[in-house]
Amino acid sequence: MILIISFVGLAILHLYWAFGGKFGMSAALPELDGVPVFTPGAVATLGVAFVLSGFALIALVLGFRVGSAAALTPYAVFSASQSGAYSFCGRLVILDMLVSLSV
Repeated sequence: MILIISFVGLAILHLYWAFGGKFGMSAALPELDGVPVFTPGAVATLGVAFVLSGFALIALVLGFRVGSAAALTPYAVFSASQSGAYSFCGRLVILDMLVSLSV
């Protein structure tokens, strides 16, 4: 249940940001000399909220708990590979998956 609440909370936060909210943006975006390196658009932020909501739905339907969060890795790899985010996020997810398999 904690996993589902976490995904839903993050999705709500992204919806807040997509509709112009500013709270927490400085902590979420990387900065260089006090200036954000990039500023994500509303469409991209809504896309992230949609993906996080999908992960929450998958966790709800399949009954994932926090202990089985690693089971979501294949879904994350697939989602990242289907989006333009694969070049950055996909590599991080795959690296995380390989590290967890080697332990």
